[in-house]
Amino acid sequence: MPKKTIPMNFIKQTTLIFASILLVFSSCSKDDKAPEIAFNEPSMDLYGIADTVPLKLHIEDDEELQSVAIQITNDENADVISMEWSHIHKSHLMIDTFFVAHLDTALSVTDMCNYYILVEAKDTAGNSEEEKESVHIMEGTMEGHDNHSETDSGMGDHMDGNMGDHMGDHSGM
Repeated sequence: MPKKTIPMNFIKQTTLIFASILLVFSSCSKDDKAPEIAFNEPSMDLYGIADTVPLKLHIEDDEELQSVAIQITNDENADVISMEWSHIHKSHLMIDTFFVAHLDTALSVTDMCNYYILVEAKDTAGNSEEEKESVHIMEGTMEGHDNHSETDSGMGDHMDGNMGDHMGDHSGM
């Protein structure tokens, strides 16, 4: 029986197809790393009533950020400030904003309260991370601490428009 030989073109084509498939599968890596959230501000943990409390964040992901949400509440949950950035599709986001601390004396039995800042970041692969920070608010302005209140309503606005009754937005992507 004669010996069959495999044509060289068939071997080259098969090798090329196999190498292409291998390259496609090896280049697809699974993103299982959650975004990182860094609070740059607030740098102090004690503020006076009507003080401007800065909020500066750096959020970074090894691939792409999908969304970032911030929620600020106080002890009585009387103040809820919410902000959200969606469809970011960049690997980092810098947020530079603020809120003006106030104390609702009708709801509070003391002359102090805490504000809680919750930041949640999600990437396009569905990984998420949360970071929390809190600041203590006391009646009166702290000694040597400047009061930069801009409005009587509790919040100021500088750049990108008012994010509600209580928040000024200074975000950058």
